[in-house]
Amino acid sequence: MGSVKFQKYHKHIIVGATVLDVSKLKFRHTKLLLDTGASNTIIDSDFILRLGYELNESENGEVIYTGSGALDYKTATLGSISAIGESIPTMNIIAASIPNVLLDNGIMGLLGMDFLSQFDIRIFNSSGIIEIE
Repeated sequence: MGSVKFQKYHKHIIVGATVLDVSKLKFRHTKLLLDTGASNTIIDSDFILRLGYELNESENGEVIYTGSGALDYKTATLGSISAIGESIPTMNIIAASIPNVLLDNGIMGLLGMDFLSQFDIRIFNSSGIIEIE
């Protein structure tokens, strides 16, 4: 069992994340909002392109509905993503435009349940700790 500290952005939990670039030679560090209400991990499409990944069209022109409305998106398959002290070697993510208010604070997207559900975690909001079992 391990634990990691997290930061807050307003009332939102922010975690550090590392994404492997397409050449599999460099890791890029960033921040993601931890979102237990999101089914999928969403990362800024420009950030994904800078890592050398290709963006794929969503199936059948589908859209995702978020708290702020419908979102057109593309997908990408990352070589590796790490967050909360855990790694997934290959992961499909959603690539979309992230609001500038987040990007300006170094937050490139959100970490959703597609990542989180693979681990047993407990969030201690008042102490700013996530425990991983």
